[in-house]
Amino acid sequence: MKLIKGIGRDAEIGTLEAGKYADILILEKNPLENIQNTTSLLYVMKNGRLYDDETLKEIWPGK
Repeated sequence: MKLIKGIGRDAEIGTLEAGKYADILILEKNPLENIQNTTSLLYVMKNGRLYDDETLKEIWPGK
């Protein structure tokens, strides 16, 4: 967090909060149960936009 504040980006990144950017992988299976479940990707969130994992079609926010 100290670096994020130092470069002046703490209002945009660093925590999961409304209004901040988030890069998230959404998995179908729990990776805590089996490490191979990390390959069960369903969606990707990049810069606040949600994409389908196979087509990379933007799901949210809609056009």
